[in-house]
Amino acid sequence: MTSHSKEKISSDKILKNYIAFLSGSNAIEGITNINYQNAYLQKANKGYFGAFLESQNLAAEKKSITVADICIWQKLISAEQLDYGHAIPGQFVGVIKSCGKDNNISVEQQKQRLERFLSNLDQNLKNNPHPDLETLSRILADAFHGFISLNLFADGNNRVGRLLVNYVMGWYSLPILIFQKSERYDFFNAYQNVSLMKKFMANKLQKEKIFQKD
Repeated sequence: MTSHSKEKISSDKILKNYIAFLSGSNAIEGITNINYQNAYLQKANKGYFGAFLESQNLAAEKKSITVADICIWQKLISAEQLDYGHAIPGQFVGVIKSCGKDNNISVEQQKQRLERFLSNLDQNLKNNPHPDLETLSRILADAFHGFISLNLFADGNNRVGRLLVNYVMGWYSLPILIFQKSERYDFFNAYQNVSLMKKFMANKLQKEKIFQKD
């Protein structure tokens, strides 16, 4: 087998995994009519695929995520969602909203909360260059659970959260985690608190044979 053939097989496998991640992540949210095998959707500036590529590029270069990055990813995801007939309040595409009881947490406060979250994620990664299963599970759980707890957007929070999970995996040059629709119940159950999410992530890492039990 030539080196070119090996590269193509590797590239095909990577693309297959990307499609599996995006399709599974959407399916968990009940969105099943977006086919990422369509080359038209496999663009750097389009939809969930584009948001995923950008997050992986940042991870590969070990660059920090900004508030603007998060808003762009949500905008790409939501605009695609609208194109495929899944409703979302249009004024909230790519726009952080207020939240809390009677919307008592303002948009500006939300942005500040996101900035703190992203700063903590960045420090978490830099302070743990070679994580073991316990540490990586905690970082993944903190990334996902911490983000969705902010309730920043009218829609797309969970899918952006899963981008953050694989941003962490990419930061450590590990294979991406592919979430399946069949895991929906266990995944949603783990939303209750960060401890359950940490357990879910640890099980996922072992299931995918990224880490083995001692």
